[in-house]
Amino acid sequence: MQSGDFFLKGPEESSGWTPLEEERLDDSFKGLKVDGFQDAGPASRTFELFPGAWGAFNRGATSKAALVDYEIQNGPVCFWYCLCGEVNNQFSPQKGKRAGVTLDQGQCALSWLGNARGRIEPVSKGEICSLSLHLSPGHLARFLGAEEFDRIPRLLTTLLDQADPRAFTLAMARTREMDMVLNRILNCPFQGSLGRRYMESKATELLCLHLAQLQVSQIKKVPAGLNSRDQEKIRAAREILLARMQNPPGLKELAHLVGTNEFKLKKGFNQVFGSTVFGLLHEKRMQMAREMLLDGRVNVSQAAWEVGYTNVSHFITAFRKCFGVTPGDLLK
Repeated sequence: MQSGDFFLKGPEESSGWTPLEEERLDDSFKGLKVDGFQDAGPASRTFELFPGAWGAFNRGATSKAALVDYEIQNGPVCFWYCLCGEVNNQFSPQKGKRAGVTLDQGQCALSWLGNARGRIEPVSKGEICSLSLHLSPGHLARFLGAEEFDRIPRLLTTLLDQADPRAFTLAMARTREMDMVLNRILNCPFQGSLGRRYMESKATELLCLHLAQLQVSQIKKVPAGLNSRDQEKIRAAREILLARMQNPPGLKELAHLVGTNEFKLKKGFNQVFGSTVFGLLHEKRMQMAREMLLDGRVNVSQAAWEVGYTNVSHFITAFRKCFGVTPGDLLK
């Protein structure tokens, strides 16, 4: 089964996932009220990865204005990966001001809420998929080692040092390497003890990649100079770009279509999406081609044409560079 840009076989079919006893979660989540979600059944489950760490895979669809109200106490550090859909999380921590973050497909976040109440809701109707990894602050401190403390954001260091920590959420664009590991986690090829060891190694790899991104300060921030109207223009430019994927407009034309200039367009794209204009276009082209190939709707030449490639060999090279396999390999 495939959803969004991922091969979502799901934990119910991947033997490497070891179910986590539900009572293990009771110490953190004191209240949870869900309204408007059609749960995906066994695809929404929690799993132990290794001592002191657990993961959650969630897949569901929204039938109306969906809400998840929650209350958390002494919460773990959460590494969250949005696989499809777009969700908004607003929370009120015991210490600090009310805050929130919106994540869409292609983004991830590191957060610690401590003691907080909050609400999660989708930005629009449709399928919602996510994978998250959870560690206690103590386990994360041991995982990192003290020598890494000066290379990570101050908010996280304060938490790990237990020096009056404040709730925080740090969001950023995922890397291609993260997505490759996520696909492997979701589709563990082994069973039994080998499966568990495989899952442990991939979860560890994903944590390392996420923390490495934090170290190079690739955190998604929208500066004060980018107001809501500017953000709307950038998002409108993205929609135009994806709608005209076969024959996309140039930077100058795209900027004109949304009422801005090339400089603001390029800068805004990087700030909002964590990518260049044509970097994002390239990723979406590859993702769309993979979806069509996996669905069996097209052959390799047709997939290349549908996403704007006139030279099939160039398409094959780009596809292999993106996913590590050729488009023909997916059809075997």
